[in-house]
Amino acid sequence: MKKLLFIALSVILSSVLFISGCAAPEGPEAGELGPGPAIGDVQYGGTLRCIANAVPNVLGYAPEKAPSDNFYMLPVLEHLCEWGDNTEGNMVGVLAESWDADPVNMSFTWHLREGIKFHDGTDWNAEACRWNFQQGLDAGTLTMGHFIDSLEVVDEHTLKMNLNAFNWVMLEFWGLMTPISPTSYESAGATEEERIEWARVNAVGTGAYTVAEWQRDDHIKFVKNPDYWQKDLPYLD
Repeated sequence: MKKLLFIALSVILSSVLFISGCAAPEGPEAGELGPGPAIGDVQYGGTLRCIANAVPNVLGYAPEKAPSDNFYMLPVLEHLCEWGDNTEGNMVGVLAESWDADPVNMSFTWHLREGIKFHDGTDWNAEACRWNFQQGLDAGTLTMGHFIDSLEVVDEHTLKMNLNAFNWVMLEFWGLMTPISPTSYESAGATEEERIEWARVNAVGTGAYTVAEWQRDDHIKFVKNPDYWQKDLPYLD
């Protein structure tokens, strides 16, 4: 009899817990934030915490970065262009304002956005863009890099790629390059080995956030870049 009573009580308790767990939350007591701002309003500040199955393993040295490293570092390192939220499926400019593809004369020209600075205060310009592409070419890791014969700085904000073949997929691969500051890299050590080691654990980009803290295989913390080039962004601290 006692055994049957124990089973019955267990079933009742389990049912109560299940129903409570499935009930819709009501009011701020169900969460930490309560109601959010009305649609159209802007609310600044706050912290977003995400639980992920990985954190970046290499922060700033492009030749050794995995695709997941690039993804997790997007708050810090921005693309030249990326897929926009448009129905046409077109690439939209980020660090590049526009680009010209010339399959007849075998060239690809980037027109870079002006007035952008890296986190170290140095300018984002055509020479910085060339340096980042050249780093991938020298390491043999730039996708479709074998199609590039040379990189030519036309003016402060224009970079021309002279090609030996043409493919329309080039825009996607090259546009997703995430540049770091050449100045910070070059001043990070006396030898190339020291500079590479520095770039593995540091990333000086143009993004809305900088790296405040990073522990490999554990966590990474970003903080707002107060001098971010996109006006009134970012929202979160």
